[in-house]
Amino acid sequence: MDTTKKAAFMNSELLALASSGSYVKLRYLLGRQDIEAEGLTLLEGVTAGGDTALHVVAAYGQGSTFLPRYEKLIGSNEQDTRHTQEHNAEREALEAIYGDGENFLKSAKIIYDKAKHLLLKPNNEGDTPLHCAARSGKPNMVSCLINLAEGDKLELLRKENKNSETALHEAVRVGNKDIVKLLLEKDSELASIPQDAASPLYLAIVLKQDSITEMIYSNSDKNKLSYSGQNGKNALHAAILRDEDLTKKLLECNKDLTTQRDTNGSTPLHFAAAVTLGPFGSSVICKEVLRADADALYQPDHAGLFPIHVAASVGALGNIHWFFFQRPSSVGLRDAKGKTFLHVAVEKNKMCIVYWACWEPLVSWIINMQDDDGNTALHLAVEAGSLRMFCYLFGNRQVNLNLINREGRTPLDISQSKIPQGGLYSQLNSEALIFLELGLAGAMKGVRRTDHLDDIDTSRVRDDGIDIIEVLKDSTQTLYIGSVLIASVTFGATFAVPGGYIADDHTNGGTPIFSRTYAFDAFAVSNTLAFILSVTATIALMYSGSPMHNRESRKVHFRIAAYLLALSVKCLASTFALGAYVVLAPVAHRTAVATGVLSCLVLLYDNMDFVWRRLLLLAAARKRKGPITALLWFTVAIVANSLLSFWPLIFIFGWAANAS
Repeated sequence: MDTTKKAAFMNSELLALASSGSYVKLRYLLGRQDIEAEGLTLLEGVTAGGDTALHVVAAYGQGSTFLPRYEKLIGSNEQDTRHTQEHNAEREALEAIYGDGENFLKSAKIIYDKAKHLLLKPNNEGDTPLHCAARSGKPNMVSCLINLAEGDKLELLRKENKNSETALHEAVRVGNKDIVKLLLEKDSELASIPQDAASPLYLAIVLKQDSITEMIYSNSDKNKLSYSGQNGKNALHAAILRDEDLTKKLLECNKDLTTQRDTNGSTPLHFAAAVTLGPFGSSVICKEVLRADADALYQPDHAGLFPIHVAASVGALGNIHWFFFQRPSSVGLRDAKGKTFLHVAVEKNKMCIVYWACWEPLVSWIINMQDDDGNTALHLAVEAGSLRMFCYLFGNRQVNLNLINREGRTPLDISQSKIPQGGLYSQLNSEALIFLELGLAGAMKGVRRTDHLDDIDTSRVRDDGIDIIEVLKDSTQTLYIGSVLIASVTFGATFAVPGGYIADDHTNGGTPIFSRTYAFDAFAVSNTLAFILSVTATIALMYSGSPMHNRESRKVHFRIAAYLLALSVKCLASTFALGAYVVLAPVAHRTAVATGVLSCLVLLYDNMDFVWRRLLLLAAARKRKGPITALLWFTVAIVANSLLSFWPLIFIFGWAANAS
């Protein structure tokens, strides 16, 4: 049989009086008689949160933040006496909620006189009335409760709640310097509690309470001051992410903090490695932590990551360069998966670090290192489909193009596997260009039977019939709008020629005024080609969107439509430029030329991506194969693309020249 007595809920009248600071009525209530409730006295009643009447008095009302507003109100009363009664009522209401006033202090003393044990009694969260007073920012109440404790002051001050926090933690959290100073004056060792959880100093640093941080440090016993933080961290972990000067100060006072690891195994240097000033600048904080303990550079976390891996994952090139300068061998450190910082940089797409590693001669010895899966940085760059990272690595002649990973695949195998077979795919995409470049450079495939390729390469992208049909359906609708729009515009331009027509009563009446000129002939041919190409593209799109055709046939028609539509856009831009030139040239030749030049921006945008990719490959191929071979590859690619993309323009201006 359970003999424990359940605490009664606090009397409603007692709760109302305690929360309002009505000490006269409170004294009267408690002085009448000891009201019994299930065998417990009136003051033994608690709220749903386990708060006693003393908790309520300590917690309710506003703390020191009340005073500035209260003084402002009094000042307004002195300046404006028109509504004296209204202001007095408001002032009385504010005084009633000023939780650090004399009325609340007297209420606390009355309750303490009746039940002294309530001073140390915790609520459901383990908070004492002192915790509540500090949390509410009430320095007078804090002082009052400490004075009431008499011989139990240290016990009260060092009492921890369920979060292992004292009243000092609460004062730090609300940023009340008066309470922090008061508590430390009463107990200079209070900041040493707890030793294995978040200390007041750690909390102040995390909240960036600089003045309170300095106050704790200056008013505490240095030999017993706790630097501990949450999850195994210490104050240095927090300072690194908050303040440079504070980090330096902690390093000067306690260098042992650099060796402490949190629950993830991270040292302060792991944190500092991720702090950077832009992609190329090294962090002053990182330098200071490394100077304090360079050996921490060789201490991994529980995932096997060293600080240099952390720096690589966030793109902190300056920090990596500093690590390399201090300890050159650190660049060869491997994590639990056998990856170097270069592997991590490639996986995280940190271009600047990959570039530096490729062109720093003293780092070349790690360039072909393989991880536990046998992958080099080049394998990972090809797998990621990043043309820029591939070019950085490909341009370094020391990078081996033919190393085989544990799956038996070389970079060439991986690049081939990234290209969908028989799907809707542009051969100008990065994956296709990487495969082409590796092939031209003489890269080889792994040693395996060709007919086993699909079985071994499980990551190859395959077509899914339903997905392709949906893609065709959606894409066809989008392109169809464009093709019909171009056809409509060019059809109208055929009968609304620039410059208009010759009057019927003149020779050749009804014919275009500017006919038989080079610009007009080019305009007419350009407009005609744009119309024909767009109409043909529309027909192809009709077939590609029709369920009457099989999937392969629909894909072919879609490819044709996309190509023809791109050509018709170029012709339309040419038609606009030529039409504007025909009209403006006789009266404003410079404006006419400017219109033509600006129209070329359409062509520039259409080919900008291709040219950019080819320039990247040109720079990489020049370093690997030499300038002549690289220039030859580049020239062939540019010429081939130009013929495929611009043959309508060649035909337009060639025909016009011949006709003129």
